[in-house]
Parts: sequence; structure tokens; C-alpha cells
Amino acid sequence: MILSLLLCLIAAQAHKPDTFFWGTATAAYQIEGYTDAEGRQPSVWDTFAEPEKHHVQKNATGDPADEDYVRYPESIQLLTDMGVSSYRMSLSWTRIVNNQTEENPKGTVNFQGVNHYITLMKAFNAANISLAVTLWHWDTPNDLEEKYGGFLNSDLLPIFFGEYATYCYYFFGPYVRYWATLNEAYTLFSAGYIAGVHAPGHCDDRSRCPKGDSKTEPYQVLYTQLKAHGHAVKKFRSWQKLCADGEHKPNYQCHESEIGIVLNADWGEPYTDSDEDRQAAYRFMVFQNFMYFEPIYTGKWPQSLVDGVGDRLPTLTDDDVKLIKGSYDVYFQNFYTSQYVRASDKKDCGYSCDGQFESSHNRWDNGEPIGPASKANNWLFSTGFGLQKFQSLLTFKYPKVKIIVTENGWGDPDSDDLLEMLTDVDRCNYYRENIGNLTEGVQNGNKNVVGYFAWSLMDNFEWADGYTTRFGSTYVNYTSQERVPKLSFNWLRDNIFSSSKLPDLPLPECPSVEEYKAFLKN
Repeated sequence: MILSLLLCLIAAQAHKPDTFFWGTATAAYQIEGYTDAEGRQPSVWDTFAEPEKHHVQKNATGDPADEDYVRYPESIQLLTDMGVSSYRMSLSWTRIVNNQTEENPKGTVNFQGVNHYITLMKAFNAANISLAVTLWHWDTPNDLEEKYGGFLNSDLLPIFFGEYATYCYYFFGPYVRYWATLNEAYTLFSAGYIAGVHAPGHCDDRSRCPKGDSKTEPYQVLYTQLKAHGHAVKKFRSWQKLCADGEHKPNYQCHESEIGIVLNADWGEPYTDSDEDRQAAYRFMVFQNFMYFEPIYTGKWPQSLVDGVGDRLPTLTDDDVKLIKGSYDVYFQNFYTSQYVRASDKKDCGYSCDGQFESSHNRWDNGEPIGPASKANNWLFSTGFGLQKFQSLLTFKYPKVKIIVTENGWGDPDSDDLLEMLTDVDRCNYYRENIGNLTEGVQNGNKNVVGYFAWSLMDNFEWADGYTTRFGSTYVNYTSQERVPKLSFNWLRDNIFSSSKLPDLPLPECPSVEEYKAFLKN
């Protein structure tokens, strides 16, 4: 019924905030390269992407990626040229601390990695670029995976993560405006422990995955993720208190900063107007997103999760609730696409049966897609309406929580035709639709939305897709490492990122393919 109420909710007076920040985003393993430089140790993605395992398209790995470990000054110049005030990046856990054990969870600091990130962050700040830093963007240390089970270990992994986070606040705190604990927790839950297509590659199908139990392991991972997030926020609050009380050590420097977890979900569009499909669409979002934020916000599992999963769902103890409840300053939203959802009464099939829903990007009756389809990614359809509706739902459920879009982007297929790569009209139209809907939503009541990061600054290693799909507004030649801004880069710069406010509507049209190719040739 919440979804039904929501659709009648947005009758608020038009509102346009005085300020709004714009930025773009990347992640460490996707752009840095240099995966064994200066003391960095393997992550689960280094192991998962080993060519002989054939897990990644064309057997690609995180090397060379964009070589941003040494080319980050070029990224700073791109951001400056783009006109953005903010940049979202992530840290490589294994560049910063290694050798964490049950006996010594603090491990050993790798000061070469620490000094690298300090130098990098100072350079970004010197260019007047504010940083949003993600502690974990899927790259769990491989030794913690092999020795302790990674995110299946709800006792130790949160402690290891909290100690790592503490080092990050201490060393990098002076340079960071926003901290994100975990990126897209649901993607690990689903792609890592149900489908097995992401590291660490667990699933039920033994022809593809050497181990896994898709009915139980994902919910254990969910529980561990919440505890890991809670430990990281607890350490963050302790660090903030040291600064506020003036009891910090000489090397501590106080800085205004806020923290949250990055949560992703598709918008669930009810397939029909029936109550059953509306409720199923809401459960669809619970089982991606609110199963994380409800415990963080209220200290309780969503009831539909409890009803659907039963005794496979770990119990939140009093200590867990104390750790997790209230562990946020900001809601970080990753949004890409939407799906049709209808009710289902199928049993014993795992995740979707637990939620009693079926979902599809295409209508069941006639195959019509929910929006324009990406030519590179079969899960990606342009549905800006879904972003606005999702933010309306967030505003309704969590009326006082600040919302920042931390990823929103479009994939094009890789091509040897440079002109084709630069003429990314589909990406430009995707941004136009999504930013336009976001702006309209804020004007009509979603006033808690205060910032937006486009994914991505540049083409990069896209996980299991390797380098076969390109999400960047900047083209990257992975052989020469040449970087060339695309059509979408210029459109965002000229129409969106040049202001510290939301744009006026309607947004300017994107050039046609013919118009932009003619422009490039001239």
C-alpha cells in the first residue's frame, strides 16, 4: 500500500534548491591499473579475473585499465575542463593495509599506498575538487576471502573492515567531504552469491561455481555487510569526536564530513494497477534496497523480508541494532534502470520466490521494453521516470535524509571506430532524461536530493564485461592511454555542470549523430 500512497503524494509546492553539486565518478580497481605496484596485494577481483578462469569478457583483467595510478593528473584536468566541483573515487583496501588476521585485525599499514593517496587527494583539493571517497568498491582483500570466508564471516570481516576504515579516516580525513562505506551492497549479494558472475563467484550451479548456496549465503552476506558498515560508521563517529573534543593527536586534522552506504536498486514499475502487482513492485525494491536501509534507519528487518526468508534470515541482536541503527548521515543512491514487476506465487526457487515477485525489462504480453535499450548491456534501459519515482519513494519513507546520486550512467559497446565512440548520443540522451527527471522531481517535492555523480568520468574496466562496454563520458584508448572527451562530456559541461544549481527545464536537446559527426570533422 505504500506505493499506492506514494503515487498520490507529490502535490507539494514547486521547490528549487539554492545550491546543488555536480560531479562524476570512478572506482579504484576499474581505473588504477598497477595492481601489484608499491605493496598492493591481490583483491578478490584480481583472483576472479585471472585469464585462465574465463570469468571476464575476453579474459580481461584490471591491468592496464586507465593507468590512473600514475595518470591521475590527467583526470584532474578532465574534471576541471568539465566544470565539476566534486569527484567520487574509491580506495584500494589492499594498497593501504595488509596482513590482517584474527590475532592482529589491525594488520600492517602499507605507507607507499597511503602516501600515494595523500598526494593524489591533495592534488584534487588544490584544483578545488571536493572528494567523495568509497572505502570498499567490491575489492575485498583476497587473503581475507581465502582465510576467513570474506563476507560470509559475520564475526571477523566487520572487524577487519572497521580497522581498515579507521586508517582511512586518520590518513585521508583532511581531504574528504563524503565517505561511503560499501558500494552497491546488493550487487555483491546478487551477482557474487546468487548468479556467481562477480567475485567471489558463488552460486548453486556447479558447472560454473565451485561452491555456493544461493538460498542461504546471500542473506548471511547481507548481515555481514550491515555489520561491516556499522563498524565503519562507529569508527567514523569516534574519529569525529576526537576532532570535536580537541583531543586529537598532532597528525589528526578535522574536516567537515558525512558518511553513508551506497545502495543500488532498479525502480519496480507495477505491471498492472492491481494491489497485488503494486505490492510486488514494492517488495522488489525491498529485496534490493530497503533490506539494507530499513535496519540502518529503524533497527529492524523489513517485514516482507522476514516473512519471505524465514529462518534463513540472520537475527538482528540487541548489539547488532545498537551498532547498525542510525549509522548514516546521507543516503547514497546508485540508479541505472527500471523493471516491470508482477506478483508471483512460485515457491522454493530462492531469492525471487522469497520476495514473491517476477521482474522483466520487457512487458510479458507483447515484449515492449520499459525504455530505450543499451546496445552493450542487456540489463540497461533508459528510464528517467524511474529515478524520479524512486527518489519520491525515498523522500516519502525517509523524509529528513539527504539523498545524493552516486552513480547514474549508460554503456555503449566497444568499437574500433573512434568517431563512433565519441558520438555517444545515446549516453547524452540518457543523461538528459535522467537529470531532467531528477530536476523535475526536486521541484515537485524531492527536495532532499542535493547532489549527482555521473558514471563515469572515463571508459574503464567494467567488471565481468571487461573492456567490451564503455560507460565513460571520456574515451580511453587502452593501448596508448589517450583520453578524448565525448559528445556527452561536452553536453554535460555546457548545460549541467557549469552551474552549482539545478538546470532550467526543458533541458537542451542533444545533438544528432549527423550533427556531431559533422562538428568533429570540422
